[in-house]
Amino acid sequence: MTKIVVVSGASFPLPSDWHAKRQQNRKRSPPDALRGARLKVGRAIQHIQTIDDLINRFNNSNVLLQEKELDGSEVFKLKIGPIPEMFPIVIGEALFQLRSSLDLLAASLPKAPGPIKGPIYFPIGSKKGKSAFENKLAKFSPPVKRFIRRFRPYEGGNKLLWALNCLRNQDAHVHLSIIELKHASWTGIVPVVIPWQESGPGFLVVEYHQTFETELIIARGTGGAQAYPGTKPEFSIAFDNMKSIKAQPVTTVLRLCADLVKGIIDTAETTFPP
Repeated sequence: MTKIVVVSGASFPLPSDWHAKRQQNRKRSPPDALRGARLKVGRAIQHIQTIDDLINRFNNSNVLLQEKELDGSEVFKLKIGPIPEMFPIVIGEALFQLRSSLDLLAASLPKAPGPIKGPIYFPIGSKKGKSAFENKLAKFSPPVKRFIRRFRPYEGGNKLLWALNCLRNQDAHVHLSIIELKHASWTGIVPVVIPWQESGPGFLVVEYHQTFETELIIARGTGGAQAYPGTKPEFSIAFDNMKSIKAQPVTTVLRLCADLVKGIIDTAETTFPP
């Protein structure tokens, strides 16, 4: 019997044994787990770039205003738009790809002899030496146990691995990543014009805020001082619910995690060659 495969409106016949041979090739050549893990890291990096783009769009959406107050001073206000709703979603997708890439790596590593019950995943425990963490390691061979312990994947050990695991679990089972605005900063020159006055020179006072509202006074000019900013303040957006990485920009944390996961995969490939 001849099978017909239709591609973009054109059809051509396939040999009757094509499907059987394809299945045989799949059995002889199982998917490369390490390649799959690397592809997931690559996909996570694409998500991180998307996050960068979202941050740029958010900063560009903020509006800088110059207004006069009742006392005659000029204030420079920044109206801050809402953080995009999709922002935590893309963060969660990057976290998922990085965490699951470690699980694919674990699936390719040598296992302990005998039957293995339950799924295989890269163990990240709550405490070093605790029975729960050691039970997670029990499925692997002694060399793999030593390899995994090198990276200290537990609370109080490698902060990035612990944060990656917690953030991923929260995103999947509890709530989306909690983020906040941090570190407003100027990225360009702000020329200030201060006209001479008999009553004394004017000056520009820059105000710093510990918290961010929807509208901020970022500078106040007195004595006729005026500012002509070439750019608007830019905000970094940080994780807010992890003590070890609190206030660090989201993209910085994710890129460090991606570099760490890639390094673990590279080390595994040289330690346990195919």
